[in-house]
Amino acid sequence: MPGDQQFGYQPALDGVRGVAVALVLCFHSGFSWMSGGYVGVSVFFTLSGFLITSLLILEHQRTGRVSWSAFVVRRAKRLLPASLLCLVAIALLAWSGQFADVPHLRRDIVSAAMQVANWNALHGSGSYADLLSRSAGVTSPVEHYWSLAVEEQFYWVWPLAFMLLRRVSKGRMRLFMSLAALAATGVVAARVIAVHWGPDEAYWATPARVGEILSGAALAAGCVVWQRRPRWLGALGVGGLGVVLWAAVEWPTRGGPAYAGWLGVFSLASAALILGLQAPGVLRTALSVQPLVWLGRISYGVYVYHWPIFLLLTRRTVGLTGWSLFALRIAATVLVAVLSFVVVEQPVRRGGFSPRRALTLAMPITAAVVVLAVLLVPAAPGRRKVAVARSVTPTSVAQPAASTSTSTSHATTTAASTTTATAAALRVDSLNVVLIGDSTAVALNDGLTAWAGEAPGRTVASIASLGCGLIRGATLLGDVSNEFGEQCDEVFGSDLPHVLRTNGPQLALIMVTIPDLTMREWRGDEGMLLPTDDRYRARMLDDYRAAALTLVAGGVQRIAWVVPPAPSDWWVGWESEIYTPEGWRLLTEVIDTVAGEFPGVVDVVHLDSWFGELGADDDDAVRSDGLHLSAAGALWVMDEFLGPVLLRLAAV
Repeated sequence: MPGDQQFGYQPALDGVRGVAVALVLCFHSGFSWMSGGYVGVSVFFTLSGFLITSLLILEHQRTGRVSWSAFVVRRAKRLLPASLLCLVAIALLAWSGQFADVPHLRRDIVSAAMQVANWNALHGSGSYADLLSRSAGVTSPVEHYWSLAVEEQFYWVWPLAFMLLRRVSKGRMRLFMSLAALAATGVVAARVIAVHWGPDEAYWATPARVGEILSGAALAAGCVVWQRRPRWLGALGVGGLGVVLWAAVEWPTRGGPAYAGWLGVFSLASAALILGLQAPGVLRTALSVQPLVWLGRISYGVYVYHWPIFLLLTRRTVGLTGWSLFALRIAATVLVAVLSFVVVEQPVRRGGFSPRRALTLAMPITAAVVVLAVLLVPAAPGRRKVAVARSVTPTSVAQPAASTSTSTSHATTTAASTTTATAAALRVDSLNVVLIGDSTAVALNDGLTAWAGEAPGRTVASIASLGCGLIRGATLLGDVSNEFGEQCDEVFGSDLPHVLRTNGPQLALIMVTIPDLTMREWRGDEGMLLPTDDRYRARMLDDYRAAALTLVAGGVQRIAWVVPPAPSDWWVGWESEIYTPEGWRLLTEVIDTVAGEFPGVVDVVHLDSWFGELGADDDDAVRSDGLHLSAAGALWVMDEFLGPVLLRLAAV
């Protein structure tokens, strides 16, 4: 049949897989020049739609029917071995203590095994807890399973939908037109979903992403209709590849076209690339080179395993940065993917199981993974250990430049009668700091500990913890199971007293953002209170005073209280239900009030003013997610601003 000749094995399509997974790897490595590398997933979607529809067309041409069970079994044998094996490994790692700070990891693993990870990401809680789970260093190790879920959900229904379209669309041209119309509907639906339901739905919801898969499906039907392959198709493919690479480099990490429903339109570039490879030419030759084809063949395993490996191999755990860290991560990912491909994936794919027996085995194995996750993975974030870092490099103490602005203000009003501590001078060569705060402080800790290691005598103990502001005794919006509340109780009830008693910090560095600006409930009869409510402000002020008193009573002589920069503009649009400018002004007012009550002890450090002097591009480079400092950004902030401030305070 003609269709047999149209859909033979094409090495260049494996080359496309190699390009797509390379984009994702660079994107997840945090390279600023690959801010839109996530479009590689969209390329996978379109290529998958092309290939699976090609197989369905061939099967129908040969047998006159399509077997749903055979199709599902082929997909299960291709996808489940690596994905389930990875989930088992993650569950075991979580049981051993890894990923301890990830919120609702058990639920994440279960949803990934049940092929609904994208809906879990959308409707898990939509709260501050989920915002934190996307922060650097605490991202869920199965976050990337959302794309697998989209494809798997599509696979369950596509054979049946294809057969229905085949019956009502007599002839190849009508089938193509039906698929093209269906793809166009999916492309338009993505934009409608973005406008009416928001950016999360536009990115994660299955109806918003099927247009990309259907573009590939329509292309497969079109290749049957137009079997001539003029050489100018190669130029079309080059143009498609150019658009893909342009989007990977130019589109922003968050926000932008991908979250506004334009990925369906983008899939036309992926389709153009695939169509261009149907004719001989330079592009097909280039994408058929063996290293790229080889990477494409193992690309599924590379994609499945790379994310948890990336989270395990970090600057903090292996001591590498930049290209050295990237090379280590890639080497480990490729090694695991190759072993999985050879030892697990290929033997399962080549196994001679009948469809019925294969389905019979797949279901209990998946159920076993779910049970394993429930038994091994903690239901809530584990007990976080206090991180203590001491200097290790015997170099001289860096002095702040004379021109460096400290951007601090000393309160001048009378100290509260309950305060008896004095601001005794600290020795700069023996600086002992305790870091307190939420996820923004956790992100700062990378830079703080690296900065502390630049000179002898500097010690940093961090009790910064996700979701832990200074407001006590109130339920945080979205913290339905009180995961963050219980952890914060341990931080301030156990960890802080332990650090004050054993480390004897002379200086406290405090930075808190969203937790103390989010709706909270103190009493059931009041309900959730906004930060603009006078009752919210009064209780916040009481808790901030109590925190200062606790530190002073524990021997802390100076408190550097950071006024953090407001979230970047795009983040405000992304999480507008969490952030309000009025709440941010309240934070500044409360800090200033406490400083006025503790003169010579509390120093207000205006990181917000210093950030105000940065351009938008610099801000994006320092805070890649719009709120949290990157590892490199945290070190830069410490070297250029906060470090000199701490040294100045220590020398007073």
